[in-house]
Amino acid sequence: MQRLSWITLGALAVGVAGYAYDAASAQTPTSKSASCPPYESTVYFSPNSAELNAYSDYMIVTIAEAAQACGAKGIVVEAAADDGRARIVATALRAKGLKAVIIPSQELAQSDEAMVNRSVILRVAVPGTRLS
Repeated sequence: MQRLSWITLGALAVGVAGYAYDAASAQTPTSKSASCPPYESTVYFSPNSAELNAYSDYMIVTIAEAAQACGAKGIVVEAAADDGRARIVATALRAKGLKAVIIPSQELAQSDEAMVNRSVILRVAVPGTRLS
């Protein structure tokens, strides 16, 4: 009977230790490069303009900080085909120390919406993605 009590107490101790370990490891923060939440932002330009304004500067800084915080090395810049605005945004991102890859979007180029034609979409590249 006494042996059964010791076995029960031993099993209880192992269970408590396992629970404590699980609880501690569940709250351990992951490294910055482990994951990047999906982050997307759109920069809009004034009609017939390719200059960055205060709001677009703010959006570029915000997405650059988000990318650097999670360990991403680059941003995907999507804009209408052959758009000089995408090059301006990419240059601003490169000045912040990030790689910027411009991807022309036929959907944006063919849109009838004036606002869409003046937009540049920015997406944080997942860490480990090869940007050329």
